[in-house]
Amino acid sequence: MLFYSVGAAGLLLSWRFNRSRILLALLSLLMSYAFLEAFTGKGRAVDVTTASMVVGGILSINFLVIAFMPERGVLSSIGRLAVLLLSTEIAIVLLLIAVPALSSYVGQIRYYGALKAMTWTPLSIVTLSMACATSLVLLIRTLVSRSAIDAGLLVAMLAALAGLHFIGVSKAEALYFATAALIMQATIIQDSHARVYFDELTSLPGRRALDEQMMRLGRHYTIAMVDIDHFKTFNDRFGHDVGDQALRFVASQLARARGRAKVFRYGGEEFTLLFPGKSLDEALPFIEQIRERVENTPFVIRGITRPKEKPKIQTEKSKKTRELLTISIGAAERSENLRTPQEVLKLADKKLYKAKSGGRNQTAS
Repeated sequence: MLFYSVGAAGLLLSWRFNRSRILLALLSLLMSYAFLEAFTGKGRAVDVTTASMVVGGILSINFLVIAFMPERGVLSSIGRLAVLLLSTEIAIVLLLIAVPALSSYVGQIRYYGALKAMTWTPLSIVTLSMACATSLVLLIRTLVSRSAIDAGLLVAMLAALAGLHFIGVSKAEALYFATAALIMQATIIQDSHARVYFDELTSLPGRRALDEQMMRLGRHYTIAMVDIDHFKTFNDRFGHDVGDQALRFVASQLARARGRAKVFRYGGEEFTLLFPGKSLDEALPFIEQIRERVENTPFVIRGITRPKEKPKIQTEKSKKTRELLTISIGAAERSENLRTPQEVLKLADKKLYKAKSGGRNQTAS
């Protein structure tokens, strides 16, 4: 009951927060544990090697599929398709419970060489290989995307694998599977935290992260406010999709700022740079370097001339439009007259408007 209670609580949380991938992972864990009970409970003839082979294979496949699913919501078409797949697997479990003869047929396949248990674990070579391959893919995705969900899937997979290793040892598998479910619940909190503190469009920390960072600043720092020049006109000319491309482009350039700068999306087309421990004079060379990099790096607009349907005969290569974007920057540092970060930020914002009224594409300090 421990695992089912934890799993049910996780399902409610993932449904409430509309995390389809976590919900499907929990459903997969619940179904897999039901497999274990179906195969090994109440005097079933199927041995633990066969049980671990079937459950381990299903977990590996399901977690691999979930890892590459887009987060479209529980009731999306992809979510419904995945639920249908899991429902089919659950139906197989119920069929195996209702017809014991089928379990004996399943048990016969364990006598093939590669499926036999090893000396140190009841897991077969095939089961362990599939689980390791899935874990490796999840590890690579975690390192590349730094996604809390990918990391949660990886740790939950390893916990479930440990549960399969300890099948029949004082119900240790229930503890390990409950741990896997708790990990997925913690993933909901981590993912929600990331969505609150990080801007989804630019992948930069957002306004709330900025507020917290400003509370930890010392006595010496510089704050710069950045605004994309003529962004409204650019948006009206090319559309919001291209405008989003421009925001991502500028964010990627700002993220390369040197001088230990911390970059945040303030809102709209505005960004904020923090230079902890640096005076205005020390920060200005890095700020100017950022402005010049944006000015001198052409922004390539993708997809603006792409047809809705791919033509049967390619007569000419699709053209990519190149535009030059510029930014205006206002900067200010803490002083005896500006003792709080909010006051410094307010002055930096005033300096930003001075740069824009002075012709744009410049830094005012």
